[in-house]
Formats: sequence, structure tokens, C-alpha cells
Amino acid sequence: MRVGYGAQDDPVREPGLDLDQLEDGWLPLLRQWMGIAIDTGVVEPNAMTLATVDAQGLPVSRTVLCKGLSEDGVLFFTNYDSDKARQLTAVPYASATFAWIPNAHQVTVRGRVERAGAAVTAEYWSSRPR
Repeated sequence: MRVGYGAQDDPVREPGLDLDQLEDGWLPLLRQWMGIAIDTGVVEPNAMTLATVDAQGLPVSRTVLCKGLSEDGVLFFTNYDSDKARQLTAVPYASATFAWIPNAHQVTVRGRVERAGAAVTAEYWSSRPR
């Protein structure tokens, strides 16, 4: 049975993208749109879809939470024994997409992934509820 979702389209006015917004790179725009998402009450505004590839080269994506943004990149955490950690060890490149649907905003970043330093990792894991 085929189910159609075309009627679900909501007439959202897409704000468009002024390329001048990217003059200083991806980070200012991502911070700005993340702030708008927070201010407008988007649920989990730091959620992002992280895409990696598995051992067969097939894409794998899942939602994770961004825990920090800087010139160095997007910070997220995972267990070193998880599938995503193994995939990133084998192929240290990923793509992360932040989608704030109610605001008609979306940002995708991609690049090389590196483990955060031991101190950063320890601080994060010690802050987690037990």
C-alpha cells in the first residue's frame, strides 16, 4: 500500500540564503541559526544528523547532540566502542546536518573527524548523570 505525504506540506516561507552570511565562514551562520532555534523554542535545537560510512562503504546516519561549536568544528561525544566510533576510526570523515524545520533553516557541515582530547572527554563524561 502506498501512502502519500504530499498533502502534509506546510506553506512555510523559506527565508532564502544571502551568500554574504557566509563571508566569515560556516560558524557564524550556524551559531546565529542555532540561536534563532533556541529563541523560537525548537525542541532539541542542538540535535544533528551525523552521517558516517560502515565497513562496506554504505552510509549510516543517526541523530546525536552537538555539545559545542568552535573554529575547530562541531563537538559531539560517543562511546569509543560504539558503531559510530568504529566507523569514524576506519574512515575519519563525517557529515552533520542541523535541521530546524519550523524556521526553514538547515546547515550541513562535513570534514575530518578527530577525537576530543582526554581532558575534554573526561570532563564531559564526569558531568553525565549516573
